[in-house]
Amino acid sequence: MAESTGTGTPPGKAEYVRVEDVTEASNEETRHLQPPPARNTQGATVTEEAKEEVGSTPEKARTTGRGGYTVGAYAASGGTYTRNETANYSALAEANEASNRQDTATETGQPQATISVSTQPVLTAPDSAVCNPVDPLEAAVNPATGAGQEATGSGDNESQKPDKQLLFAYVGVTILAILIIVIVLCVTLIPGSDSEEQANKAEDMSTAPSRDPQAMSMEDHIRGLFPNSTLEAMESRFSSQAEAFRWLLKDPELTTTNSYSDDRIMQRMALATFYFATGGRRWNWNSGWLNYSVHECDWFTDGNPPCDNDISTPEEEFSSNVTSNFTNNFTFWDDDDHVMYPADLSTEYLWRPTFDDRMLAEGDGTIKQLHLADNNMIGTLPPELFWLSNLRSVQFDNNEIGGPLVGLDLALLTDLEVLRLYSNQLEGSIPSELATLTNLANINLAQNRDLEGVPDGLWELSSLQVLALDVGSTIPFEAVAQLDRLSSLTLAELTGTLPTEIGLLTKLTLLNLQGGRLRGTIPTTLGKLFDMTWLFLDRNTFTGEIPTEFGLMANLTILELSENRLNGIPSELGMLTNLYSLRLLGSRLAGPIPSEIGQMSRLSELYLQENELTSSMPTELGALSKIRTMYLYNNELTGSIPSELARADRLRLLHLGSNMLNGTLPGRFGRLWYLRELDLDKNSLSGSIPTQFGRLAFMRRLELSENELTGPIPSELGRMRMLENLLLNDNRLTGTIPVELTGWNSSLFGLVDSTDHLEELYLNGNNFTGSIPEALCDVEEVKTDCTDHFCGCDCACQG
Repeated sequence: MAESTGTGTPPGKAEYVRVEDVTEASNEETRHLQPPPARNTQGATVTEEAKEEVGSTPEKARTTGRGGYTVGAYAASGGTYTRNETANYSALAEANEASNRQDTATETGQPQATISVSTQPVLTAPDSAVCNPVDPLEAAVNPATGAGQEATGSGDNESQKPDKQLLFAYVGVTILAILIIVIVLCVTLIPGSDSEEQANKAEDMSTAPSRDPQAMSMEDHIRGLFPNSTLEAMESRFSSQAEAFRWLLKDPELTTTNSYSDDRIMQRMALATFYFATGGRRWNWNSGWLNYSVHECDWFTDGNPPCDNDISTPEEEFSSNVTSNFTNNFTFWDDDDHVMYPADLSTEYLWRPTFDDRMLAEGDGTIKQLHLADNNMIGTLPPELFWLSNLRSVQFDNNEIGGPLVGLDLALLTDLEVLRLYSNQLEGSIPSELATLTNLANINLAQNRDLEGVPDGLWELSSLQVLALDVGSTIPFEAVAQLDRLSSLTLAELTGTLPTEIGLLTKLTLLNLQGGRLRGTIPTTLGKLFDMTWLFLDRNTFTGEIPTEFGLMANLTILELSENRLNGIPSELGMLTNLYSLRLLGSRLAGPIPSEIGQMSRLSELYLQENELTSSMPTELGALSKIRTMYLYNNELTGSIPSELARADRLRLLHLGSNMLNGTLPGRFGRLWYLRELDLDKNSLSGSIPTQFGRLAFMRRLELSENELTGPIPSELGRMRMLENLLLNDNRLTGTIPVELTGWNSSLFGLVDSTDHLEELYLNGNNFTGSIPEALCDVEEVKTDCTDHFCGCDCACQG
């Protein structure tokens, strides 16, 4: 464009600055100075009326107000602008401003400046929605009218200053607002041009069934594996689930190599939750648990992995342990030489896992067994335990686990074969889900706090081999008889009668129906159970005879019929040559003790006390070479004590008190080297105390009170260094109290004073003379007389 120079234009006349339209760079042609048709910013043609209205005179151009600055400049230029001609807008605005300053200088007589605006071709990109930096002056342009140039006005310049200041204030605020909007649009639109597609992807991720651990933190990934119930429990930082989760997140394998599969993460979380929920810190055996560097299937094996061990079936466990446990007679003896007699021997001793096989996993690294009996566990079983869906054997006998079983998703354990929770504190109903576990072979839920109710479908589990429940009612024995694989059946607190169908369970080796209210007679069909090993029918109200058919159960090892209302002891029981324990106490049995009992060559326990047995003791009892415990007290036995009993040299406990026995004490009893308790009180025994009793070095209790014994106390009794109870009261004993009872064995064997063991000493009701040795008065419980001839403890004796 040619240069336009101000040359003394009269005041009030503004010289309009013309700006050529910019031609496109492709043809490089320059338009003529004749004004083209005026167009608005959208390219629409401005009519002649509009040009006359807006730009015919400088005065009209200025009268358009704050928007008139741009409109007047645009109209005066006669040009058209596209929205890409930002640079042209800026140049035109600067030219208008210079023109204003020229007009002002002319009015005040100041030298006029020459203003020139050159045009340069501008390359314009095709119209597209792009985000470009905005020129501040361009931002002030009214988009409805395009860029413009304010014509030089006439009049007082001072009167225009407030308007210009106000104009610039509004322009500044407008620029700031536009900049903020543009920045927000740039941030929003540029990174995500395809926002709808991204929104769809986000929605898909939120509803996807699994989450990619690479696209999120490991913690979020692990949380995504858990069910809602676990996540809700984790909200309490003190819950076992929250503790287990904190432990899991600290696992170096997760924070470094992340080599765990999702199944492995779930398995470790389940075991850790179980550990915290049942008081793992106080378990009897918790070595290796929660050790990050050890595979969880080896947490109980100290680095000796049993992961490839097979799981024995309940039937195999039962048959093998019946043989092995009873081969050694000392297996079940407690410290008092009683056979340990639990309520359910199948639960307690059929299979006691060793330390190395308490928790097993197979080669795939999934837990198959949890054997934690007698482990001092408390609390409740967490639902997470049942995530271990490959479990085949769960054995938590003899702990303090409480709470209900209902709601624990037992149905998830579809491979479960053994479930033993005997002797805990469980309560509520037995879950009906048990009936859906078709692989179950061993169920033992007996002796729990308040666990009751038997699901109907349980009797349809044809795989059952061991079943132990506290029933508390009648059961459909007709259905039970269909469980033809059943080898062990324990049903406590049953009511009603015992039907003959019980004899159809021909594979039974254990039948335990103790502690109920069963009435009527004992079915003779039990005699057909030739594999029967343990039979417990005690603490019921059975009446009538003991079936003679019991003699046919040749494999029977324990026969327990105590506390019933039976009539007598059939001699056929003598045929049970494999019997270890015969328990018939407190059953109102009358008649003699069959001599055939002497044929029970393996008998270790004979409990016939508290009955109405009569006649004399059979001498054949001396043939019981393996007998250890013989309780015949509280009967009506007569005659003398057969000296043949001395041949039973393994006797530990011999109780014959409260009968009508007479005669003398057999001196041959001095051969019973292992005898610990000899109770012969409340009989009519006479004669002296045999000196041979002094050989009974392991004797703890010697009770000879309420007889007709005479003579002195043998000094040889001082050799009984383990003696705790010496009861000789209410006899006719004479003489002085031997000083050897106080410390004779201390000087001979170098042991402590024998009175350190003595807890009871009853000497009253006799005819002793002299005074009692002072050391004997220190015994915890002493009973003596104070007579004219004897000065006992607490007597005011005269010297």
